[in-house]
Parts: sequence; C-alpha cells; structure tokens
Amino acid sequence: KNPTLALLTGFMIGSLNKIWPWRNVLEWRVSSSGEKKPFLEESILPEALDSTVLLALICAIVGFGLVFGLEKLDKKETH
Repeated sequence: KNPTLALLTGFMIGSLNKIWPWRNVLEWRVSSSGEKKPFLEESILPEALDSTVLLALICAIVGFGLVFGLEKLDKKETH
C-alpha cells in the first residue's frame, strides 16, 4: 500500500507544474496556421488574492475534506 501511495503522490506533485494556472510567458512561437502560442513559460506565484486564487483555495479545501471524510468513513466501517 505505501509504495503505491508514494508513487501516486509523486505523480501528482510532478504534474503540478503542468496544470499551474499562473504563468509568465518568456518566449512565443508562431504555429503553422499563423497563431501566436506560448513557447517558453515560467510558473509564478499569484500577486493578489483574486477570484482564481480563491477558487483554487476552495477546491483544495473541498478536496482535502472529501479525502479526510472518506478516510473517516472507511475507518468506521472497518471497526
């Protein structure tokens, strides 16, 4: 059980850079269709507490609550 949880935790932490919503574009590229797309980006911390930061915090709290609640339910049913 522990190696599996460690592997899954590593996958989740490793994917945070890909799904991080706050980025600063360093370089752009032009696609074959002539569209300007980000080429090189860096992840940054949000500067202010705007709606996206609040939404991310709410989602994190709800996710933690769900996992914590499911763990509590599982312990009740096994005892």
